[in-house]
Amino acid sequence: MCYHALKYDKGVTRERDSHIVKITKLQLSETRLFESVFPYLNGRVFHVTKESNLNAILECGEIRPNQDDSYPSTFGPYNSFFGNRGCVCLFDYRPETADHFEEHHEKCLPTQTASPESGIAIFFISESVYPILKPWTHLNEEKAYREQVLPYLEVGHPGPIALENIDEVIVVSVIEDPDPPRAGLLARALKEVEKMRANKRNYKAPLTKLLMEASMDIFRASVQYGDWKGTAAADNAEFDAFYKLLLGKGLISETDFLVGIHVYIGENRMGQVRPPYVTAFLLEGVDNYESAEAALRSMSDPLDLKRVRIENIALNDFLGLFKRFSIAISARGLDITGREILPREEEGE
Repeated sequence: MCYHALKYDKGVTRERDSHIVKITKLQLSETRLFESVFPYLNGRVFHVTKESNLNAILECGEIRPNQDDSYPSTFGPYNSFFGNRGCVCLFDYRPETADHFEEHHEKCLPTQTASPESGIAIFFISESVYPILKPWTHLNEEKAYREQVLPYLEVGHPGPIALENIDEVIVVSVIEDPDPPRAGLLARALKEVEKMRANKRNYKAPLTKLLMEASMDIFRASVQYGDWKGTAAADNAEFDAFYKLLLGKGLISETDFLVGIHVYIGENRMGQVRPPYVTAFLLEGVDNYESAEAALRSMSDPLDLKRVRIENIALNDFLGLFKRFSIAISARGLDITGREILPREEEGE
């Protein structure tokens, strides 16, 4: 299954004091959300706010600074350099910032607050306003090092921005992926293809392999970027606790034998943790360990396993099924799995 961006209602307009504001509405999958929105952002200067703020801005006719914190911050509480000086904070994705984009853009993604529960509105600033925008380097000139700014990719507009200086508004609504782990694999496949094409490498064979992985249930932990990888281990809180949960929910029969559990949590945004996607893998027609072991040993890949999704289970309830739960993950390219570490006194709170 592939997840595509769906655009609708293009060209919706709102009139305010004879000024027409063009509003484009997008519905996008939460997987690779930034990559889907980026073509609209590239080369432009823009302001991002929650979709719930859109009507208020249209009614008052301007985007106002938030110097006194009278409005909830879209990106959470932070000591904003431009906000403290009565400016409206703007993302700057113009071509002249391109050399620094890869280094800094992930420090604050315009889409990071968007979720299926809350969309975002993106206001694109007219080029006629560009000459009065204040660059981020003012922070260094003022030596305001305790305040925050996004290097190279943020500028400030002094005072309110009238709607007359807005070229377009894009409203982004987020669609929750029905199968996030698989969507993540597809996203990874597409990202790898983009790299190979950029380097003029043959991508057809690797693409076929990646898409095969995405179309099957490869039993391993996998996320979109793989920034961290490692191992996990758990002890049951009581014997067969997870199996009994499945049986109690009527999801399996007594002749199904549990052989694996896959857990995926995401997309988490702004510190809000989403409920886990929990999938159980079982052998059918098997009721004891010895038979399960023999059955798996005799099977060749792909394994013919029953797959069961557990809906609406809270993370605490899931972890409560285990007496002990441990994960150990290493940073990408810095694998220390299985390495011995000298004993030292732990530091921290």
